Amino acid sequence: EAAALRRACKEMLSKRRVQTLGNAADAIFRDIDQMKLSIHTGEYQHLQKIAQRIQQKTRRFQEKFQELRPNLEVLLGHVERVAKTCEEHGKVSEELLHSTEARRNWWFHLLDLLGKILTVGSGALLFGSCGSLCYLGICYNAKSAAYKLAEVTYGAAKKMLAHQA
Repeated sequence: EAAALRRACKEMLSKRRVQTLGNAADAIFRDIDQMKLSIHTGEYQHLQKIAQRIQQKTRRFQEKFQELRPNLEVLLGHVERVAKTCEEHGKVSEELLHSTEARRNWWFHLLDLLGKILTVGSGALLFGSCGSLCYLGICYNAKSAAYKLAEVTYGAAKKMLAHQA
């Protein structure tokens, strides 16, 4: 749409026509400045001629502007349509931004929750493995104690048999 608007500007407003209007306005301002200077210096004899020049230049400026006015109105319509479209797209963009932020926040919350669950799970696993190691240690100590008791009992039984024999 921006390219179409640019093309319409080039077609409807030629650089030469706009520059001509600008030059005409500058000429009017120069004559007004000259009139002010004449009034300030007290040279009133040229005021009538300067006023007539300003009037003629203003009439020509108005004629040139009136030639350009329909094109300016068409361009204004184009600009208003583009502005309306941009505003509508801006609203859609804003809605998409809010939707994306909501989804992002949901995923961050989910990932945060998963991180906490994994932390608790790994802690439980660590506690479980420590508990298992402790259990194995207790079992090993109990086995060693039972083995020693069996050795002592076997040794005592052997001595007793050897003593009876």
